[in-house]
Amino acid sequence: MKIFNKSWVAVTAAVMLVFINIIIPSSHALLILVMGIWAEFLLWAVVSFAGLYSFTYTDGRQQQIRNALCRIVNFSSAIPLAWYHRMFIAGLICGAGWNFTSFIYVLTVAISELLKDKYGTVQV
Repeated sequence: MKIFNKSWVAVTAAVMLVFINIIIPSSHALLILVMGIWAEFLLWAVVSFAGLYSFTYTDGRQQQIRNALCRIVNFSSAIPLAWYHRMFIAGLICGAGWNFTSFIYVLTVAISELLKDKYGTVQV
């Protein structure tokens, strides 16, 4: 039995950052997590819009763009968090007062889950 897997370490780090930010607000400890959330949102937004733009091509260029997008999306699975881990983090951030960022994170989770198939890979 593996006690420390990657997902629980990430969730524990998020909880600790929120607690530090609540206890010592001038530390801005939550900014690290918030910047990561916004970076992930921008990644999925770029992937979504580039995927839609790839439909304007009719030749092999469309498949090249989609393959490049799949390689980019593999970066988002560096820390394998399930959707319920991400919702827990969004709830923590909402409780810490970052309501809009929490809403954006829920949208990011929805986008990522819609674009992945049942095997956890991005559909092309």
